[in-house]
This record gives sequence, C-alpha cells and structure tokens, in this order.
Amino acid sequence: MKKLVILSVFTLLFSFISTVYAQDQSFNSPPLGAIAMPEGNGGGYYVGESSNGIPEGEGTWYLSWGDGVSVGVHVGDFKNGLPNGQGKLVYEDGSIY
Repeated sequence: MKKLVILSVFTLLFSFISTVYAQDQSFNSPPLGAIAMPEGNGGGYYVGESSNGIPEGEGTWYLSWGDGVSVGVHVGDFKNGLPNGQGKLVYEDGSIY
C-alpha cells in the first residue's frame, strides 16, 4: 500500500512538473538557436537554415507583431532574411496565404 501511495505522489509530481515545463515552452520562449526577426517585418522568431545569422534557405517564421502573441506561421523559402519564393503563411484564425 505504501509503495502505491509513493508511486501515486511521484506520478502527480512528475505530471505537474511536465505541465509547468510545457507552458514555459510557449511562443515567448523560442528554441535555442532561433533568430529574432525585426519588428518592422513582423517580429517573432525564425528557425531553419541561415547564413551569418540571417534566415537563408528553408525555414519557419513564427510571427508575433511585437506583443509576444503568436499571430501566424510562415513556412518556406527565405532569402536575405525575408520570405522568398515558395511558402505558406497560416494565421491563427486559419487564413492561409
């Protein structure tokens, strides 16, 4: 019986810690190696191929418009730090461009 109680307590503790950690991995916590995008271009951060710290090649741009709240995601080609060529922009409301 004691083992079951101890196991239950550890399970609850692990569940709580996992939930807190997952919430911390939100839009405001970009992954390691992400590149901050200029606010004038939409803000947010970029994850993908780069050259000298500038988005270049295939990647994903998480747009925030400066308030830290995700408004959309652009996945596609980038050149000189901006979307270029093929790609898809999906806004939080479901609009796709």
